[in-house]
This record gives sequence, C-alpha cells and structure tokens, in this order.
Amino acid sequence: MPVISRGCNIPPLDGARGLAAATVAISHFSNPTNFLGNIFGDGAGVVGVMLFFALSGFLMGHLYLAGPLSLQTLRYFVVARIGRVFPLFYLVILVALAIHQLDENIWPEWPFTVEMFRSHALLISGYSVFWTIPVEIHFYGAFLLFLVLHLVLLQLPGGQRIVPCLIIAAALYFSAQNMLNREALTNDFGSTAHVFLLGVVAAMICRHIVQSGPFLSGALFVVGFAAFLAAMPNIYAFVFGVNHEFFGDPVIVLFVLAFVFFSAMNSRLANLILAARVPRFLGDISYSMYLLHLPILWFVLEMLPEIGLAGKGGVWYEPRIIVTFAIYAALVCAVSYLSYRFAEVPLRQAIRRFGAGNHA
Repeated sequence: MPVISRGCNIPPLDGARGLAAATVAISHFSNPTNFLGNIFGDGAGVVGVMLFFALSGFLMGHLYLAGPLSLQTLRYFVVARIGRVFPLFYLVILVALAIHQLDENIWPEWPFTVEMFRSHALLISGYSVFWTIPVEIHFYGAFLLFLVLHLVLLQLPGGQRIVPCLIIAAALYFSAQNMLNREALTNDFGSTAHVFLLGVVAAMICRHIVQSGPFLSGALFVVGFAAFLAAMPNIYAFVFGVNHEFFGDPVIVLFVLAFVFFSAMNSRLANLILAARVPRFLGDISYSMYLLHLPILWFVLEMLPEIGLAGKGGVWYEPRIIVTFAIYAALVCAVSYLSYRFAEVPLRQAIRRFGAGNHA
C-alpha cells in the first residue's frame, strides 16, 4: 500500500506549515531579545521559508501530478492559487501604503512608498517578509506551464512520463546552478527554484513508497524532525562547526526536504506531533501569521517598554524576556486568527465562488 493516496489530505503537513510560520516569527523575535539563547535567531527564519517552499512544491506535486488532468483541473489550480495568496497580500500592502502616506513615522519598519507598492503589486520584488510572495507566484506560474505541457503530452504514448522527467531535470539544473554559485544567490525565483522543484520531486517519489511499519515510519519522522532542527543556523554551527549558506547549501536543502518527506509518510508519531490541534491551528493561520507578525513584533518591542511591561536584550531566561515573548506570541496568534477568520477565508471563498460562477 502506498504511503499516501492520490490527492488525499496529509494532516502532518498542515502542522509542518504552522511550524514554518512559527519558526519565522520566533526567529525575528529572537534576534533582538536573545530568546532561548538565540538558537532560533541569526537566519533561522530563512530555514522556515525554505520549509514553506518545499511544502508548496510537495503539495503541488501531490495534488496535481498524481491524478487525472483536465482543463477544469488547470482552472481550479489557477483559482485556488489566486484565492490563497493574492487577497491578503494585496490587502496588507495597501494598508502599509496607506499608513506610510498618512505618516511615515507610524510604521517605520515598513516604509511603503508608492514605488515600493508598485514593485510588490506587480510581483516584481518584495521587501522584508514580502520577498517570498513574488517568488511563490513565479513558481506557480512555472508549475502551471508544466501542467499545461503535461496535459498536452498525455495524449501521446508514454507522454505521462515526459513532464515528471522534465521537472526532475529542472530540479537538478537549478540545484547545481545555485550550489555552484551560492555567493551570487538573491531573493528571487532562480535562486530558490530548486527547493520548490525538489519538493515536487519528493511528492512524486513518495507516491511510490510502500507503507512501512509504525516503528520504522515513526523513526524516520524523528530523523526528519531532528534534521529540520539541525538546519537552524546556530544549532548547525554548534553541531558541525561551520556556518551554512541556506538556499545554496545542499545539506540544509536535504535536511528540510527530509523533514517534509518523512512527515508526509503519515506515521502515527507524525500525526501525534504535527496533526494535533495546536500545530494544525498554526497551519491554518500560518499565512496571516507570516505576513503580520513583524508589525506586531515592532509594537511589542517598541511600545511595551514605554509602559514598563517588557524590554529588549538581556539574558533569555530573564522574566521580562519571557513576558515579552508571551505577549508577542498571544498577539500574533490572536491577530492572525482574526485575519484568517474575517479576511483571508472570506476573500478566498469569494474568489473561488467568482471563478465557479464564471465557469458556469
């Protein structure tokens, strides 16, 4: 029996998405506060982004390359991706632009000028955490081209193997390019494409893995989880004695992919840890959390000390640092849930209804 059935939901990956968002949010908190000895600082948020990208690639491969493909499937892909990413992204950058136009000192962390807004709105580039959104959309565009080609080639004898082979070739090409030219990597699609594409390849492989016993699948999940933790820059430097280079480091890419792959094997342990209520809740609100945690962090670190509640710096176990983190985490979860419940979900559903209505 295969590890995952065609097109089925994989609950541990919902929790993994929540873990990715939490890693980014905790990393940004750790840098100025030395929280937990800063083991999740100094670039750990980039590893969280790598996990987001690998998950995105894996889920695209799992959902759209495993089963029958039609024009309706392509249309659903486009509507679903637009509904998932665009509404909240444009809402947030519009608010950021409006605030900056009112008073550029209100929100100094996000200096959204008209020029900056234009580059974001046209998906040319992104500032701060927003850099990942144009990259994600560029991947969806590339994957859509693969799907269109796949649909055409399915009519030919043996055509179902051509696009998977092309995806593997593209994944190997971008991996080699980026790892050989790691000093030149930037926050663009070309520098990150290998992580997306290797995620797709992992999904294609996972479909052909036979379900192992609960002990082995659980042990593999532990290995994957340990690999993800080891990918944190400060943990990696402590264990291996060298600094890693994120997207250009084959070991880190392998660690992140191992976590996704072994989580997708759907073991009892993976479900116990990642498919529990809290991780899946974080998975639900992960997109809102990712986009909104930085202004909340700015508020917590800049405003709360003024009323004596919390502060920056110091030793991580100081009560004020613990209090600061508790307030930050509570506000991030609360604001992200409200955004998810009253903005993200309604807007996503409206776009899907609009797409369905146009089709009818």
